[in-house]
Amino acid sequence: NLTVVFFSRTCIRHQEGEKEGKRSSSVHVDSDGRMFEDHYKIVVENETKFDSLIHRMKKEFVTYPESVNWDMTLGNERTPSTASQGNVLEAINITLNLLHLHYIDRDLHRTGNSIVIITPGNGVFEIEKNLAGITKQRMMDNGIGSDMLSL
Repeated sequence: NLTVVFFSRTCIRHQEGEKEGKRSSSVHVDSDGRMFEDHYKIVVENETKFDSLIHRMKKEFVTYPESVNWDMTLGNERTPSTASQGNVLEAINITLNLLHLHYIDRDLHRTGNSIVIITPGNGVFEIEKNLAGITKQRMMDNGIGSDMLSL
């Protein structure tokens, strides 16, 4: 089975006069004081037939910027982060949540679990050390492998 999830981090820059108290509950602040919002969108879930897969993924790829409200208007910018500042570990952990109970109702036609990450960056990420440790331990405990394709 194939599941495809688009994930991104939106950097938010507000006007200087705007108060930070008005921000949405989905907006967070990183250790450097930058505001951001994480997005995850399931494009394909448990797909076994791949006839229209490319067409559906192209369509979702084109509409994704609008669905996450990216906006380049001066003063209220909502721009995608660089790949290195993205939410790759968070996306891996969400996937691990789905694969956590892999041994229940096991279908022996499809054995083993793997995560493939495709990123536009060079494979170097700015991450929190404690989140990296948690992610590594969860992957080792569940025997889940991961491959990364950096474009």
